[in-house]
Amino acid sequence: MAARLNSQAASAPELREAFGVRAFQRRFRKQLFPRNKELRLRLRLRNSIKKILRCGSGLKGCEDFSKRYPDSVKRRRVFWLLPPLILLIGIALLGWRQVERDRRFDKEIRTAAKQYGVDPLLIRAVVWRESRFVPDIRGRAGEIGLMQIQDIAAREWADAEHLRSFDHEHCLDPGTNTLAGTFYLSKLLKRYQQTDDPVPYALADYNAGRSKALRWKTGPGSTNSHAFVEQITYPSTKNYIKSVTRRYRLYKLLAKAGL
Repeated sequence: MAARLNSQAASAPELREAFGVRAFQRRFRKQLFPRNKELRLRLRLRNSIKKILRCGSGLKGCEDFSKRYPDSVKRRRVFWLLPPLILLIGIALLGWRQVERDRRFDKEIRTAAKQYGVDPLLIRAVVWRESRFVPDIRGRAGEIGLMQIQDIAAREWADAEHLRSFDHEHCLDPGTNTLAGTFYLSKLLKRYQQTDDPVPYALADYNAGRSKALRWKTGPGSTNSHAFVEQITYPSTKNYIKSVTRRYRLYKLLAKAGL
């Protein structure tokens, strides 16, 4: 019997009779795949694909596949996924809160934009830079309100609108402040219409005053806005212009996305 079993030509009935079904299956596999790693890898790959297909079809093979991963491993994986998930949710909530804050005075901004012909997104960008949408904020040089209006600019607007008994403190009201600030910004934009982009010139004038803006508006910077910004000698004014224009572009992108 032993000699017959050790022979490579052992038949299936003989193996089954000598060792039983399980031993027959093991010996039969060895006869089919005699130390051939490539064929064994193919067999394992085929079995894995079958299990995946059964799992996708909702069959019992999914249960066998999931037994390899105990509940403790699954819980650890979920635990490691929680921190980045919480971080993403926090960032999304923070961004949404910021968007809602930036739209807090959209009604007053749209009214002023329509009255004086200025892009409301530009007004919102200026408000963001000047006051971060805090209506009762006060500056060191006497500026007040959303757009940080000085007394002389506020009275110029009041005279143009023929307002009697006007006081600078009225600019603490968001509606009054955005009207006065947009009136002044509109005048500055019209002042630099001969340039390729009046916005940087108007912002420099708004932040540093006309005399300094004219000082920087020389040579190539007299009509080229990029050269004009590079010629600005006040780092604070240069940063102010770049900050507002970046925020202005962001608001444009959000508006195109419907946000």
